[in-house]
Amino acid sequence: MVAAFCGVQSNQNHERDFDCIDQAGFKPYIIIGIVLTFAILIALYAIVQIILRTAAS
Repeated sequence: MVAAFCGVQSNQNHERDFDCIDQAGFKPYIIIGIVLTFAILIALYAIVQIILRTAAS
C-alpha cells in the first residue's frame, strides 16, 4: 500500500491493487492514504522546525 501511495509501480501491482479493492473495499486505501499524508506533513513540519532552530542558534 505504501508503493500505491507513491503511484502505480507496475502493471502487475496495478492489477493486484484492484484485486485487493474488490476483496476488501476501498476503505483501507482511503484510511492508509490519510494516515500517510498526515505522517508526511508531520515529518516535514518537524524537519522545518529543526532547521529553523539550528539556523537561529
